[in-house]
Amino acid sequence: MKCKNCGKDLPRSKYSYRRQYCSDKCRVYANRKKKKDPEAFAKQEKEDVRQPVVIETSKGRVRTNVFPGELTRQSFDRMYDASLEEELRFTRDILHRAMESPDTSPSALAALSRELVAVTERLESVVAGDDPFTKLDGLEVEDESTAFDASSI
Repeated sequence: MKCKNCGKDLPRSKYSYRRQYCSDKCRVYANRKKKKDPEAFAKQEKEDVRQPVVIETSKGRVRTNVFPGELTRQSFDRMYDASLEEELRFTRDILHRAMESPDTSPSALAALSRELVAVTERLESVVAGDDPFTKLDGLEVEDESTAFDASSI
């Protein structure tokens, strides 16, 4: 988090509220600017709506900016599906390396192989498009726009 006035990094707050300014001096200076020209200050506040988002992946960090109104169900599903597939591939590789490792105890091999088979099957279902989580989209939903009729009871 950065100071709204000078842009310095803010220390983590000990309290539940998020700090906006690094010092009392910055807070007072920003308040004076706000009182002097409230329209410019409001415009500056609206420009700060886009927040940077860092997504951790197995290949590294990905930085992106997301407007609150830009995130639709379809775009979220696309992001979720891609990250699920990536995580399943990462898990499969880790399990495979653990099974090949000479340090793995023989008693753990059975559990690791069961988990590896389950993760591989799940990955294949996600890639093929018949994932059980995506089948929920086709369910019928009751129309909520109709009014409740008490005489039907």
